[in-house]
Amino acid sequence: MRIPPVYTELKDLNLDTELVRNGKPNVTIVVPEGGVYAGPAERIQAAIHARTGVRVPVEVDTSAEGAVPISGHMIVLGNRSTSRTIETLYNLYYTLLDLRYPGPGGYEVRSLHNPFGNGHNVIFAGGSDEGGVAAAADVLAGKVSDANEEGGGPSLGWLMEIELGRGIQVPDDIREFETWEASAGYGSVGYFGWNSISKRMAMYYMTGDPFHARE
Repeated sequence: MRIPPVYTELKDLNLDTELVRNGKPNVTIVVPEGGVYAGPAERIQAAIHARTGVRVPVEVDTSAEGAVPISGHMIVLGNRSTSRTIETLYNLYYTLLDLRYPGPGGYEVRSLHNPFGNGHNVIFAGGSDEGGVAAAADVLAGKVSDANEEGGGPSLGWLMEIELGRGIQVPDDIREFETWEASAGYGSVGYFGWNSISKRMAMYYMTGDPFHARE
């Protein structure tokens, strides 16, 4: 008979993304080549500088600093169609940022913790269009201003700040929730992996509304 292991404490969940350590940058802002999102990236960079006096680097998604698997903490701007870094993470199912989600004008500021087991995190400042990414950068800059400084330099904890874009609606009533792969025969009633639990999981991911998590 096998005896299940007993754990007295959780492993380190890497919930904190330390932005500056010992007076030096500890995160890299990653943007696409060609200057897109330069303004939003500069606002995030300026917020960190105003808080710490340290100017963190901004690198393009084709650089070593923007490569996946990641080798350090990242703040990544864009979506899967504009950022090679996000595209790779998207293909590995670590994010759903694309031209459809979070939708036109919507934004997502979300943290991804330790995806490759090396202690490094990703913070997405994403949107389906430039307006959404700009809004995400402003939200993240505000978070930097309120960053926690316990145990070292300022750090950002778990983040899930979402504003759905125009035309993107998630109902409270699960019976009105349309799945991404609704079929002509079954519609959205819950086949092909969809059921009340997986629908609520998707609704929580899309909105960040804890109501769906509790349900």
